[in-house]
Amino acid sequence: MNRTTHRLMDLAEIRIRDAGYGGFSFRNLAADAGIKSASVHNHFPTKALMTAAVARRSADRFFARVVAQAGETPDDAIARVSISIQGRAGSRWAYVPVRCPRS
Repeated sequence: MNRTTHRLMDLAEIRIRDAGYGGFSFRNLAADAGIKSASVHNHFPTKALMTAAVARRSADRFFARVVAQAGETPDDAIARVSISIQGRAGSRWAYVPVRCPRS
């Protein structure tokens, strides 16, 4: 992916987080990025494909953080990830603490 593709995904992620799937359009993203709306279609043919790419990138980031670090308990890993999620989600999202089941 090139720099413009990453930038469009960043902008889409912000708009999705703030207003949901219906809260953004290619026209909005183009204006935010300073490019023509048709140019957005060169990177993502449809809004659904763009949203899927943003979701995939977000999931990849999440799972990279879930991987336990050396010497870390499952509860420590969950706490670390929860803090990361809180920091990214902002006040619009509710936070629910989770615990690992005990064996």
